[in-house]
Amino acid sequence: MQTQEKSVKEKVDDVLGSGTSDKVQGQVKSAVGNAKATVGKWLGDDEMRAKGHREHAEGEVQNTAGEVKSFAAKAVDKAEEAADTLREKAQDVREKAGVIFDEAKAKAKELADEAKQKFAGVKEEVKGAKDEAKKHV
Repeated sequence: MQTQEKSVKEKVDDVLGSGTSDKVQGQVKSAVGNAKATVGKWLGDDEMRAKGHREHAEGEVQNTAGEVKSFAAKAVDKAEEAADTLREKAQDVREKAGVIFDEAKAKAKELADEAKQKFAGVKEEVKGAKDEAKKHV
């Protein structure tokens, strides 16, 4: 019976959200406990009344446990969503950095080529000036 009950409990939580089965079971147990305590009071049965109060308290604890599970599941979901968002943003940054790097690399090559051409031109001018100076000596 425990395995079957657990299976049903898991299915309820899968469909309605984590902790739902504990909240429902806790509320039922709490209500039954209140009813037993009331009947015990009416009948003057202190043992039934005490058992009812205990069952009510157990139900409240189980309900609270369900609420905590539900809250924790929602917190985990939000954390996973935030992590996914951060991963996406990190990927965007990597892609943008790659584009900027490629652009910078292309600009550096362009400037290096331009500098080589200017250097070659200056070199030719210096050689021409040198040759001209030799003619006048």
